[in-house]
Amino acid sequence: MDATIPLQQIEKLRREFKAYLSAAHPGWSENTVSMHYSDAFYAFNNNVGLDFWSCFTSDATMLEARV
Repeated sequence: MDATIPLQQIEKLRREFKAYLSAAHPGWSENTVSMHYSDAFYAFNNNVGLDFWSCFTSDATMLEARV
């Protein structure tokens, strides 16, 4: 199975994410939106930051999330 995302889909996702940021934060300037947009895609493309499972620091937090 090919896990590669087509370039067209990536570009569509980028446009939608930028539009979401603008709509969710109407007080942000265009520069602020662009900064968050580019930072998010840099982190995503370079596998930087926490993944979903690493936010659970102990067995107790893992059990709490199951509830």
